[in-house]
Amino acid sequence: MKIRQLFVLLTLTILTGCSSTQLEQSCSSVASYLIPPESKNLYPAMITHIDGKPVLAQAFYKLSVGLHTITIAELVSAPSLIVPLKFRGTKTLTISMDEDKRYHLAALFNPKLTMPAKSSGFWKPDVWKKESFTCLIDPVKK
Repeated sequence: MKIRQLFVLLTLTILTGCSSTQLEQSCSSVASYLIPPESKNLYPAMITHIDGKPVLAQAFYKLSVGLHTITIAELVSAPSLIVPLKFRGTKTLTISMDEDKRYHLAALFNPKLTMPAKSSGFWKPDVWKKESFTCLIDPVKK
């Protein structure tokens, strides 16, 4: 009788573990899908590379906790901006990513520069918002 009870308990434990559709995992996230406030000279940006590797455009990217180098392209559309195409491009920033945090990136425009801009110094990458984020992953499918 005790063997049968042990078997039922073991089976229920296994089935409970299998019924979970998502598992928590320690990670962080970087994103550029939110529109930053232009009133603070912040403009959208697009993530192009993470740790030197090109990425496909998506809403956010799950990353391990720790240092990561993110490359972004600016999408500054300030009315006062006059800049030759040769000065528009990408820049990188290194972020120490904390567990369960999402970092929103933007291009910080420097409106004090004289126009037309004579270098790429009219903007810099910026983490404009940091928020809580719970990392969920799909279980391994067999």
